[in-house]
Amino acid sequence: MRKGIIILFSIFASVSFFVIQALAEEQPKLVVYYDEGYPVSWMTKSCSQEVKEFTSVLGFESLDAKQLGGWMETAAEKGAAGTMLIMSMDVVPDTVVGEAPSPTALIRKYLDAGGTIIWMGDVPFYFVGKKGRDKTKWDYLGGRGVLGFDTVGNWQGHSDVKFDKKGIDWKLKKTWQSIRAVKPQDVTSAVALDADGNVSAWTKQYEKSSPGFIRIWDFSFKSFTDDMGQDLYRVIANNSPDFKVAKKYGSIYLFQPSDYWPLIHRDGDRLMREVQVSVFDNAPGKKTYKLKISQNKVPLNSILLFDDERAFYKRNILVPVFYPNQTLSLTLESGGASKTVSETSMNEEEYFFETKWSRRPERNPIDLGTFLIPQERMVIGADQTVKLDVAGMVPGDGPSRQVQLELKITDREKNVISDVVQNIEMIPGKFKEVSLETAAGKLLVGKYLAALTAAERGRTVFEDVKWIIVKKAAAPQKDFGAYEARIDYEGSVMQYDREKKSWSSRKWDDVWARGPKKDVVVAFPNGNRFVFWRGSGYVPFWASPDNVGLTYEWIEASFERNGLVDCIEVLQDKECRYSRVQIVESTPARVVVRWRYAIADLEYSIVDNEWGEETYTFYPDGFGVRAAVGHIVPMTWHEAQEFIVLTPAGRNPFDILPNKIMSILSPDGGRKEEISFPSPNGKWDKNTPAIARVRYSKYDPNTAVMAMRNFEYFMTQYDGWKVDGRYISPSYWGVHWPVTRGYPTTRSAPPVWTEASGHASISGMVATPVDTKYVDKNLEMDTWAWLIGNTSMPDDFVVHASANWLKPVALKVVSGAAGGEYDVLQRGYKLQAIGSEPISVQIQGAADGLIANMVLIIEDFSNPDVQVKLNGKKLPAEAFRYGVEKSWLSDTAVVWFSGDMPANSI
Repeated sequence: MRKGIIILFSIFASVSFFVIQALAEEQPKLVVYYDEGYPVSWMTKSCSQEVKEFTSVLGFESLDAKQLGGWMETAAEKGAAGTMLIMSMDVVPDTVVGEAPSPTALIRKYLDAGGTIIWMGDVPFYFVGKKGRDKTKWDYLGGRGVLGFDTVGNWQGHSDVKFDKKGIDWKLKKTWQSIRAVKPQDVTSAVALDADGNVSAWTKQYEKSSPGFIRIWDFSFKSFTDDMGQDLYRVIANNSPDFKVAKKYGSIYLFQPSDYWPLIHRDGDRLMREVQVSVFDNAPGKKTYKLKISQNKVPLNSILLFDDERAFYKRNILVPVFYPNQTLSLTLESGGASKTVSETSMNEEEYFFETKWSRRPERNPIDLGTFLIPQERMVIGADQTVKLDVAGMVPGDGPSRQVQLELKITDREKNVISDVVQNIEMIPGKFKEVSLETAAGKLLVGKYLAALTAAERGRTVFEDVKWIIVKKAAAPQKDFGAYEARIDYEGSVMQYDREKKSWSSRKWDDVWARGPKKDVVVAFPNGNRFVFWRGSGYVPFWASPDNVGLTYEWIEASFERNGLVDCIEVLQDKECRYSRVQIVESTPARVVVRWRYAIADLEYSIVDNEWGEETYTFYPDGFGVRAAVGHIVPMTWHEAQEFIVLTPAGRNPFDILPNKIMSILSPDGGRKEEISFPSPNGKWDKNTPAIARVRYSKYDPNTAVMAMRNFEYFMTQYDGWKVDGRYISPSYWGVHWPVTRGYPTTRSAPPVWTEASGHASISGMVATPVDTKYVDKNLEMDTWAWLIGNTSMPDDFVVHASANWLKPVALKVVSGAAGGEYDVLQRGYKLQAIGSEPISVQIQGAADGLIANMVLIIEDFSNPDVQVKLNGKKLPAEAFRYGVEKSWLSDTAVVWFSGDMPANSI
């Protein structure tokens, strides 16, 4: 039995503070559940920790899973009225629910005894957590068994919420996109509604004197914002009679250095350092908080944090680094007076350098027979040179510094092959930028060590080392077409043993001893490459010269369906046991590649004999169609589209992706939605067309394009991981795919990321299938289609290139053929040749309309020598491309027109 007082030490700040709160005789009335050893689902562990820290400051005592069970048992036995539990983790622990969903579960007894629970994140009781971060799926039976109704709700809703009367009464402000709204008749009161009138936030009363079970935020969130903090404070204050708190605190937290992502970054001509500032001040009225920067008590800068009536403020902000040892002060200004609330001193490095290694001339690594080269290595052709861009700064003031930069390349015997030296003058407080480049032709085929050193008076102040692998020079593929290739991986293949929970490594050639040993590349004249690679399980992607890739995903089944292990999708097929790729056609006019795969789990079990078959049809302009057919069980959940960036080992997504990663365009060009990461919050209208562009590398002007005829909703927009309260990636980041074997889906910041290649998931979207066929009770065939491409051209070009696929102009057959229907799966007009008369067609549409790169697909036509006329004038050879595709049934001619085709032309 505990009596008296408890002292709670906040971990928000490096300067500690405490709150004294009187406790009840028996046990605390206000508690928050958090256990590092138990799992979460839609929330990240760092987000759960932020909720726990915030509520601890408000007087809630943190309990782990075992402690929660004991506390709840006592509360249920002696009366739980006036108590409140906040679930900062969205998976209920087994200590309070038992082995099966039941209305006799301990947590239900607590509710029946008058207790109050606030739940956020994933569906209540969908999963049950076990120690060791494992979880069991109860699915819809969990909510039914414990709470008495189905808490899964409308999983196809996906709409913005609107606060109902109770939410308005509580003065809630932060809205969200609901993805699990329940039926109104199942709850006691509605707090927020989705667009269909279902209930997204609600209360369910079990004892008349208590609010009971309170559900908020039915969406996946990775960050606990200050807006959410204010709303959580309001929910608590409106539902706990014992919550009487009037206090102030403020803190400045200097994040700890991270191997994932450095704290200090360059921002234009300034050096910035990330810090966290937290304020809780629920005193009524307006207040002004500032962060002030000084050095030796001399003011340098002042940052306004807020100047309003809010109660809670928590932000990660970038502060300029004027001096390595400057002081940060959090101040409250009121009535003309300024009071220092918290203060801390910085102690940063004397020098700051950043480097960018590149090859000259630039070349796609696919053309050198490799991809996803680890960050510690660099692959070049024998005809290329190594270029190194260096930017450095000395924070502070005083006299300039004389620094020597040296880029030295040595062979295995430590013989110096190249040595480039440059002396620079660094003026404190200003960036100095220089470029070092090796001489062409000095590096023969082999392996070398390149080392950059920066030294002041013989003292090394910075070093960057990289292995250089030189391969035989090969002329890059400039023609349009598909070919088989051998794309190697220069790093080690990381292997995870799930039983021993340990890592080992294998050589690339060893893991493919039994094959397959081929890859498929689609080459485009502008240097873009679309690749089907063994290292990704043949999942195709755009390969960038920046050594990163972008895929549109695959057909995936629901997590652990039918008791299978981990995610059920083709990325689990690391050995290409089921995944196969075939070049169907490759002519001057178009390329067709077919990819077939099983929908399997981590242990190679195929779920209900489900398969995916995708056909990629490309044209010389870099645009094509991804047509995906899912051979699936009827009425089961699947996703088929997600933007995923493939990343090399040792390279953080922050170093690859720009802040504005994705934009969405309307087909008329009148609307543009920019989506920034981290904390993405993009919006788009349901049941409308959409054209998405993803900037998958800040060093590559090309963007991946995907147009869909009917956008339904964002399945998710992946926020980044947090460690120590700060983002260490802009979006989801995992190492279980590509290349790496045996490791399950990452649920937090990835391990061994310096040794294993990885991926950054950007956003998943749901589009309506273009066709659905029910074969029988065990088989449904869903067909999706997207226009895809990769281009550096401006938005109006992309909109124009997508327009006819999204809304085709009619085609009239004048003579020599039948048909003329537009085939969305092939991006062209289908014709059937008849007789020997010349084929003549007329494009319909507005008189001033233009159709970009029109395609004609003519069955039963194989004339090797054709002439094409437009409005009676013969087109030159460069104005179109012609190819004949032969099959055992018939020959098909394909004509691709370069440039725009005027409407009403013939």
